[in-house]
Amino acid sequence: IFDRQCIVLYPHTTKLEVVIAFFGLIKTGYRHRICFPVTEAFMKYAVIRIPVEYVGGFSLREDTQSTTTIAEYLNAHPDKILFISPEGALAPTKWRSGFYYIAKATKLPLVIAGMDFREHTIKAVMNGGSCEYLSISPTQSYAHIEKEAQRRFAASGICPKHPLCSYPLIDGTECERPTFLPAHRRRQLYFIAAAFVLFRICSLLFHTIA
Repeated sequence: IFDRQCIVLYPHTTKLEVVIAFFGLIKTGYRHRICFPVTEAFMKYAVIRIPVEYVGGFSLREDTQSTTTIAEYLNAHPDKILFISPEGALAPTKWRSGFYYIAKATKLPLVIAGMDFREHTIKAVMNGGSCEYLSISPTQSYAHIEKEAQRRFAASGICPKHPLCSYPLIDGTECERPTFLPAHRRRQLYFIAAAFVLFRICSLLFHTIA
């Protein structure tokens, strides 16, 4: 999807996104191009840090220099694509301005993209056959960029895991209750679970009779 280095703004409504990214990227080389910041407190446990770093996560201390740190990281790794939640939280809240200052410092364009739990794919706002990039000129204010980015965000059609937790709400997803797995996969899991329960019941009956 991404044919150049950029900053991806995505709707972040569940920590399952990291789990899905891990299993989705584990067998591909694309994971070497993706990066995203994770708070230092969250990364102090090895059981969390190792798989998160495997799919591109890097530790970040939350302070006034965090945007500078990320900008320096991107400049040092020109092959990396930054995924960042403009809200900075799972709950719906106003956007933080960090992405704007990172984009200005690195001169990288913004792209609206994310995991679509309705279609079970990665979806991005497209213009023809490529991503629709939003470049920031030195004279454009944060208010102007935020307004345009939120307009594209709302019209993106991306359906996050919890649509009501995204800000702004994405058009057409207000009443959606997307699932983690496609319907045929859920049926397979239900069948396996039912078979396991039946097997356990038969085993108990056999031992009782014996």
